[in-house]
Amino acid sequence: MELRRIGCNLDHAKPRAGIRTSPWLSADGLDWTELIQGYPSCVIPRKHILWAQGSTADEVYVMKRGLVRLDHCYSSGKTRCLYIVSSGVTLGESSALFGTAHSYQAAALTSCTVHIVPAPVFRERVSLFSALSDQLLSVAAGKKLVLLRQLTLGSFSRLYTRLCHFISELSEHYGEKTEEGILFALPFTHQELAELFGVTRVAVSQCMGTLLQNHAIERRRGKFLLRDPAVLRNCWSELFQ
Repeated sequence: MELRRIGCNLDHAKPRAGIRTSPWLSADGLDWTELIQGYPSCVIPRKHILWAQGSTADEVYVMKRGLVRLDHCYSSGKTRCLYIVSSGVTLGESSALFGTAHSYQAAALTSCTVHIVPAPVFRERVSLFSALSDQLLSVAAGKKLVLLRQLTLGSFSRLYTRLCHFISELSEHYGEKTEEGILFALPFTHQELAELFGVTRVAVSQCMGTLLQNHAIERRRGKFLLRDPAVLRNCWSELFQ
């Protein structure tokens, strides 16, 4: 019962308007003008490493568009995705604020547009503008919700359930409603999904094949069609009730 109570909070509680915690964290409702003033946006190419795990936190990134994946790296060379962030979210602020090394790696999943603010400037501006502190608190709350959801899904559900949850959230927030159902794009390859879930590409391909065979989703002109969202939602909803 306790798990379900926490899960309900994860799916319905939001730190503030404009912050979305699934399928990735975004915060389009936040205004970072006071933080990024004087630091114009720049483009980071896909697969670029923003910082390595254990490196010094010299800069803070403010996401304008694109997707960045945060990974924990093991000594064996394997990585485990913690979560993904998108527009409006700050990256590296905790390490920059406290002067600690990064405890995870950040890599661009897509081409990204970001503002890069030096750590000393970040600390100075946060101390001068109280509104920035409030927004950073909201982002921190959003990251906590994402991590708790990842922990719940990863610990108490199989891959098929996790994939159904991911596709449900992706189609709900970024899909296009049509007469047949919800049309959505899947912006990741099977290999990238495998890395996100910490499994093999074969396992992801098998789960996607099952979804297609059961007609839970259908291929449509390079995209996917979800006819009945309840079909996928029923696979994972009990975890968050």
